Amino acid sequence: MTDFDKKIRELSRNVDIPKGYDERIEEELNKIPETEQRYFGRKHWLDKKKLAVAFCLICIVGVLGNGVIEANANIFETFKLTIMDIFNLGQDDNKDLGVESKPEKVESRPDLQLEMREVVTDHQGMYLLVKITAPPDITFNKDVSFDYFAFCEGENYNADKLIGGARDCYLLETMEEKPNVATYVVNLTADMNELEGKYITAYFKDLTLDPNGENPQLLVEGMWSITFVSELTVKEDIEIEGNSDMVFPFVDTTATVERIELTPLGMTLLSDVSKVPYEDLGISDTSIDIRLKMIDGSEKYIAPYDPDKDYIVDSGSIEYDQRDDKSIQKNLFTFSEALDLTKVVGIYIEDLYVPVE
Repeated sequence: MTDFDKKIRELSRNVDIPKGYDERIEEELNKIPETEQRYFGRKHWLDKKKLAVAFCLICIVGVLGNGVIEANANIFETFKLTIMDIFNLGQDDNKDLGVESKPEKVESRPDLQLEMREVVTDHQGMYLLVKITAPPDITFNKDVSFDYFAFCEGENYNADKLIGGARDCYLLETMEEKPNVATYVVNLTADMNELEGKYITAYFKDLTLDPNGENPQLLVEGMWSITFVSELTVKEDIEIEGNSDMVFPFVDTTATVERIELTPLGMTLLSDVSKVPYEDLGISDTSIDIRLKMIDGSEKYIAPYDPDKDYIVDSGSIEYDQRDDKSIQKNLFTFSEALDLTKVVGIYIEDLYVPVE
């Protein structure tokens, strides 16, 4: 292979060959009279080759001059949405609420490329913005997701280090001119204080059409991972330490507030529920009515008993732990929209009112 041929091959690897290219090359080759091949078979083989190369160069110039530049422009236009947009945060709101994002760029295997573009982390959880590039025959839509996704502490998969609370992996948008390229939002609800500064790996297995339906269709088989260092990006929060006076009704007895953490993106409530036998906690109704008192006198519901209330929580979880001879219940909540903490004046936990200074 000549140097010229090598350069052409290298160029061709980096561009998309236009549709119908092969047919057009064949059409040009067929214009060469068949009778000439008997006298100049090898010479015209070279001529055909040069003709194909010349035509390829024309196509490459056309793609480079139009398609690639246009595609790059579309990429920047299409992916202007960020995690901040999910919470309706503009630049000014971003500064006021103290919510920041951490730019990331981590790529994975080439058969399905995953590139993490952004991460937002607060005390209650984490949001990842992931760009996914699939093979050309794949078209992303709201029914396409992964059959399994999870988070693990460390740089390698370890079943003993799995982090509970992987909530959502949903489509944010698809590139207009390339339906095989899309951005997804991945949400983890967990106590991120214990994970700060540690390596976290997000795992994604088997891209599937309708993975939770009756007839799931496997689109791309495999497992992909993205590893990064967990770092809190939400700078504003409200932290309230509990005491023996912060008592509220709980499962036919009472419980005591241990700690409250409130951020623009969620809330954590730690309660001492030792008056209820530990073995009964998992089988009892341990829900707690929680709402926020706002500066204008209104209330925002976090965990109301009445499901018809307009509550602000997108997802939540309840965990239990035993520490210092206490049974601790941990309620974690993720908000559907960012909250302005300066407008919160108090927190109701059942009939207990905790003022916010």
